[in-house]
Order: sequence, then C-alpha cells, then structure tokens
Amino acid sequence: MEVSSIGAWEGVFDRILKLAVLSNMGIVCFTSRVLVHWSVQGRLACFVLGCMGLYAALEAVDLFHPPVDEGVAVQLRRQAVYNQRVVHGAQGDSVYDEAPVADGECADSRRLAAQTHVV
Repeated sequence: MEVSSIGAWEGVFDRILKLAVLSNMGIVCFTSRVLVHWSVQGRLACFVLGCMGLYAALEAVDLFHPPVDEGVAVQLRRQAVYNQRVVHGAQGDSVYDEAPVADGECADSRRLAAQTHVV
C-alpha cells in the first residue's frame, strides 16, 4: 500500500515550494538579463503575474492529480467508521459494508455520519 503523505513534513515542503516560486520568479524578473530592457513596473508586473500563474498551475496539479491512492482512501473510510463507532458510540450494522455507493463513500459510513452529530 502506498503512503498518502509524509506527515508533518508535507506542510514544510509545501511552504518551501511556495518560497521557491517567489525566489525563482524574483531571480528571473529582477536579476536576469532576459528582461533588461523592461521598466521596473514591467518587471514587477511580470513578477506578480508569473507568481500567480505558477501558483495556479500548482493548484491545478493538486486538483487533477490528488495524492490519495485507492488503498489509502479505503483505509481512511475504515478509520472514519471506527472513529464514529468506537470513539463516539454510534450504532451501525454488525458488519461494516465497504461497498462504494454513487458518490464514492461507503453506505455504512454515510449512515453513521447521519446518526452521529459531532461538533
């Protein structure tokens, strides 16, 4: 089974990636000789638009290619049902039904979520 995340380091790497976008766009726009004939306002506009474009590309990659494997998704659903039944005392069928329904959730976890009102 694949691992869905790297734990606490995932947030650290995400912040490093976002800082890398800023620093690389800054290097391209303000110190490279590619835009030497542009004004300061033009370079600043290129920096802002370039950062926005790269951040949009990062979000698109995350949206269209989620990092959750099917095995991990099943395990997360099992964990949610366990949490609802054992931790919160929700009642359910004696056997957990993992068969997916139309929206990707399992029938038993949806039924338990409707019965459990956790704040």
